[in-house]
Amino acid sequence: MLTLTALVAFTSTTFAIPLSALNPRQPAPSTYSWSVINWSAGCARAGCYYDFNITGPCTSNIPSFSAYCSGNDVGYYVACSINDDGPDTRGVAASLLPREQNTEGGARISVSFRYSEVDVPSTYYNYSGSAVSSFNQFVAPLQNFTITPTEVFGVA
Repeated sequence: MLTLTALVAFTSTTFAIPLSALNPRQPAPSTYSWSVINWSAGCARAGCYYDFNITGPCTSNIPSFSAYCSGNDVGYYVACSINDDGPDTRGVAASLLPREQNTEGGARISVSFRYSEVDVPSTYYNYSGSAVSSFNQFVAPLQNFTITPTEVFGVA
């Protein structure tokens, strides 16, 4: 599980270099996507909230993951719970853009997947992507969709 300290490290780095410089065999973001399953989001007087499951496939260079995410529209990433038995060098976090800041309409969710190589824990890779769905709680069935990462970087 991602701790608050790890979450801060998730988004702040001292030295970022292009992913291709770390490992040129990493796939391009367009060839890799995550499955969002059972998306549910709604709004109340206190704000908007979400919950969903997300899975990422294993590729030749990227470990798989399965996670459960829930939170509200506080505007920053919240750690998700990893639901599989993979290495502890992985973390998933999600953020729901506050409704008043979302110009795209609907519910805009952003997800970040970070993992380290088991043998080189000081080097990590981070994939981030977002999607717009709906506030469907109580008015529509649970939704499934994909998120394709649009930002990829590595840190050494």
